[in-house]
Amino acid sequence: MKKMVVIVAIVLPFLIGVIFLGNCAEKKRLKEEYKVEENEKESIGEFPLLVSDDFEDGKSDRWITYPLENWKVMQDGNEKVFALIEPGQQREFRAPGAYALLKDFDVTDFVFIGKIKSYQDSQISSRDMVVIFHYQDPTHFYYVHFSKISDQVHNIIAIVNGRDREKINHELAGDSQARLVDNEFHTFKVCYERRTSGICAYLDDMEEPILTAIDSTLSHGLVGVGSFDDTGCVDDIVLWGKKFRYK
Repeated sequence: MKKMVVIVAIVLPFLIGVIFLGNCAEKKRLKEEYKVEENEKESIGEFPLLVSDDFEDGKSDRWITYPLENWKVMQDGNEKVFALIEPGQQREFRAPGAYALLKDFDVTDFVFIGKIKSYQDSQISSRDMVVIFHYQDPTHFYYVHFSKISDQVHNIIAIVNGRDREKINHELAGDSQARLVDNEFHTFKVCYERRTSGICAYLDDMEEPILTAIDSTLSHGLVGVGSFDDTGCVDDIVLWGKKFRYK
């Protein structure tokens, strides 16, 4: 497994409340508690390592893809990546058109990291890659939308709940930091903690989230990656978390 080029500072999603606290000593303690220097650490807090995938074996059998034929493992420079080679088509409501989900990992709490790269022309301001989580079916899931611009529908955390996606992050439209500006790899981290329903999303800077939300509508599901209507690739995927237990 290739190592991330940055030190990944994992801040569990219950820290979403800490972001707004004035207790600097407590914030520092919590950040240090969940800091890791290798993305294959066996556990983060109470979260065990569930899966890691760098695609160097040329296989994608850990993934469920939609549409099936739009995804393949391919060479990207010196690395093998999992690539979305054709954009998906829009459905009856506004939601990401193509995605790949890690199968067999229906999780509640989790920390999900990896690298994303957009293949879309860097001059296109609406270019995007998304991280999907708590996916239950094609009409019920959350996603983090990373883009070059920030507004009501770009660079947001959104829920798809049987209708057009809805922005749920705290940051005002246009205020979030949009960093998907080129055709290079960007490191992402998305975290969720069930106790507080806290969601944090990071891109490049693993210390401070660019998007935060609190929502308890969907408490578990699959995680994955994709795009609204572009092409791109992912690599060095790692998931820690708690599996959902059906009663």
